[in-house]
Amino acid sequence: GNVMLDQQQRQQSFAVAVAVVSTIATGYFILRQPSAIRDEPGVVFLLEAMQAHHNEDLRYPIEVQRNQQGQIDEIWFYLDKTRDDFTVRYIFREMTKLPSLEKLVITSSDVNDDDLRWVRNMPSLKSLSVQWSPITDAGLKHLEDLPNLQEVGFYSTGVTYERAREFHAKMPHCRFLDSWCCGCMTIEAER
Repeated sequence: GNVMLDQQQRQQSFAVAVAVVSTIATGYFILRQPSAIRDEPGVVFLLEAMQAHHNEDLRYPIEVQRNQQGQIDEIWFYLDKTRDDFTVRYIFREMTKLPSLEKLVITSSDVNDDDLRWVRNMPSLKSLSVQWSPITDAGLKHLEDLPNLQEVGFYSTGVTYERAREFHAKMPHCRFLDSWCCGCMTIEAER
């Protein structure tokens, strides 16, 4: 009886040791690549799970695109006002853990001015488009310090042309797409 128990304990100990060594070796390999930017695994799982489910319009609630290195660099976020506020806020907070995210499109959602505070924690973001959401002039303050932001658009929101001009004065390198007219009022980036 004791011999059998000792053998099982040794096998379990060996399995644990192999798992620990494997984990350490994998971590060492990853850490040896200082230029590698990695997406947070929990965020990737969340986005992939959401991408697998359809909403009422038979659109995917989230479409994710990856760059050549396999990192998430583009997210199209379609919420049809059927998701609860907690889900939206949680997703926004988690998206700040994607270091290569360059483009974010938010359509038909209850994303509001306060939610844009999470966007300011996405320094690699180059393009932001918000459509049919209750964003107002106040939300733009969260975007004024994004160093790489090159283009924004707020279609069918409460953002005014006057506030867009103020925003552009603070961020002249950023193109503000026409959200008020037929395209003729786009505020071009200064070169």
